[in-house]
Amino acid sequence: MLLLNSHCSVGCQCDNIRRIDNTYQHILQAFHTADRYHNPATTGTFFKSYWDEKMAELKRQSIDTHQQRVAVLAPVLYTL
Repeated sequence: MLLLNSHCSVGCQCDNIRRIDNTYQHILQAFHTADRYHNPATTGTFFKSYWDEKMAELKRQSIDTHQQRVAVLAPVLYTL
């Protein structure tokens, strides 16, 4: 088991820190590799088979309404 010496501080560049960084990078690489090989790739619209023009219009209206509310309420909230 790798333990840091008591002389290591933030920003230390000793071999222990390099070994920890290398181990961390290898773990991340293993996760990315496992993801690539074991999770199916999909497009951004794969799960939106129900989405149609009416839904897109409702979303646009919702965003517009939210932006209007923020524009009206933001000055009031920041002056309190």
